[in-house]
Amino acid sequence: MTDEFTFWPVMNDAASAQVTITPASGNTVRYTTNGSTPSLTNGTEITAATTITISGTTTVKAISYVGTQTSSVVSKTYTLGETVTGISNFKNLTSGTTVRLYLPDNYNARTLFVNGSDAFVRDNTGAICIYNVTTNPPLAYNQHIAGWIIGTYTNYNNLPEFTASTATNSCYLVIADPVTEADAEPVEIDAAEYDDHYADWVTISDLKVTSASDNTATANVGDNTFSIYNKYNPENYQLPYKGAIVDITGIAVPNNSTKQLRPIYQNENRPLTYVVDAQKEFVSPSSSITDAQVRLKRSLNRNTWSLLTVPFEIEGFEGDVLEYTSVTLGEVASYEMNGNAYPVQGGVMHFEDYYGNLQPGIPYLVKPYTSQQEMTLSGVTLRSESAGSVTYSLAAQQNAPGINLMANEQPVYAGDYSLVGTYSPTTLDKNQATVKLIDDNTLSWTSQIDDIEIAGTEAYITIPNGAGVKLDLGSEGVVTAVTDIRIDHSIPRETVIYNILGQRLTRPLSELPPGVYIVNGKKIVKR
Repeated sequence: MTDEFTFWPVMNDAASAQVTITPASGNTVRYTTNGSTPSLTNGTEITAATTITISGTTTVKAISYVGTQTSSVVSKTYTLGETVTGISNFKNLTSGTTVRLYLPDNYNARTLFVNGSDAFVRDNTGAICIYNVTTNPPLAYNQHIAGWIIGTYTNYNNLPEFTASTATNSCYLVIADPVTEADAEPVEIDAAEYDDHYADWVTISDLKVTSASDNTATANVGDNTFSIYNKYNPENYQLPYKGAIVDITGIAVPNNSTKQLRPIYQNENRPLTYVVDAQKEFVSPSSSITDAQVRLKRSLNRNTWSLLTVPFEIEGFEGDVLEYTSVTLGEVASYEMNGNAYPVQGGVMHFEDYYGNLQPGIPYLVKPYTSQQEMTLSGVTLRSESAGSVTYSLAAQQNAPGINLMANEQPVYAGDYSLVGTYSPTTLDKNQATVKLIDDNTLSWTSQIDDIEIAGTEAYITIPNGAGVKLDLGSEGVVTAVTDIRIDHSIPRETVIYNILGQRLTRPLSELPPGVYIVNGKKIVKR
C-alpha cells in the first residue's frame, strides 16, 4: 500500500486521491475504508494490484492472507489538507502548519517588491513574505496573482512567511503581467497601525530621526520607535540625518520586538522624504543634500499674501510672488496734538513682482492661486544654511515735524529695515521693534501681544526702535499699513509706554519728546 500523505483538491474540484493496494504473489487482500477492521469475512477482497479513489480524510486498513493464515492489520490514513482563502487567514495559522493557500482572482493579490529570495505580496486582506519559492514566471513588482499553492506558514521573528514544503508546486498559481488594475502602491498608515501591516509596503510620516549611523537610523513618532534599516539599498535613498523629520516608504519587517522599516524605491514612490513642517523645529543638515524629496507642511491661503521662506529652491511657484527691493523714507502714520496733525516718519518697504525660482533662505511675499496645506517637491537640494534675511537701510535725513530730538540723537527712523526669514517656529521679543504680517494683509506690532509666535517657513520685519513702517506692494497698488493700537486691558501693565504705532518704548516718559503716548493702556499727550 502507498505511504500515507496529505492531499488537496485541484483548484476548486472535489478532493480525491488514488491509493494502490498490491497483494504479494499468491496472497489475497481484504481492505476497508469505513474504519472497520478487515478480516477473512469483512472488507473488499482483491487478488491483484488495485487502485481505489478516496475523497476526504480516509483511513485504509488491509490484511493479507493465504488460506486461513492472516497478516496483521496494516493501517494508513490519507488526510485532506486544509485550504485557507486569502492572506489574512493564512497569517492566523500556527507557525509550521502546511496548507493550500487559495487566492481568488477578486482578492487582487499583487506582488509589491522582490529582493533575492524574498517576495512581498499583498491581497485585499493582508500581506506576506513568500520566501524561497520558485515560480514561473518569477515573481516581480506589480504582478496579479491568483490560484493556489501549497506551502508552510512560518513566523520568522514575527515576519509572516510562506515557505516551500515537499508538496509545494506553483503550477496552479496564475501570475498575470501586465495587469489591468491600478499599480500596486504603498499604504499610508499611522505608526500605531504598524503591527497590522507586517510584510506590507507602507508609508509612515513625520518620523523624527534621533540617531543615524552606517545603514540604520532610529526615528520616533509619538510613543512609537522605528529602526530604519537600509537592507535593500534602493535608488534615491540616503541615510537621514539626526534631527530631520522624514517620511519613510518601505517594507514593514518586524524583527522580534523591533519595529523595522526597510526603505524601497518602487514605481516612482521615493523611499525617503524630508519634511519641513511650519509647526515644528527644523534642523538643517550639516551639508546640503542634493536630489532630495521634500514635503512642505505649510498652509497658504488663496488670494492672501503670506511670507514664505524655505530651505530649498521652488521652481515655478503657482501664484504671485513679490520680493523686497528697497526702503525709502515716508510718512507712515500721524497723530493729533493741540488741533494739529503731526506725521510720523519711517520706512516704506518696497516690494516688486518676482518671476524667478524661489531661492532657498530668501523670504518672499507669496499669494497662491489655490489654497494648499502642503506641497511635495522632488529633485531639490535641501540646504544646510540657516534662513536668511533681506535688509535695506535709511540714513538720517529730517525728523518728523513737531518732534524735538535729544542731544546727539538720530531720527528714530534711521537704520535697518529687514525682512527676516525663519525655518522653525519663532517667538518674537515684544520689547524689540518687530512686526508680523497677519491674515487680513495687515501688519501687527509684536509689542501688542505677549510672546507672539511666527510659524516656521515664515518671516517677520525688524525696524529701528521707535520707527514706523508700511509696505508698498508694487504692482498690486496696495499699501499695507500697521494696524491700530491693540491694548489688552486684562493684562496689567506697570509703567509700560507705547507710541501711537503701538510700539513699546524703553525710555521713561520724562525723557521722551512731546507727543501722544499710551501709558498703562491710556492715551496721554505730553506737551
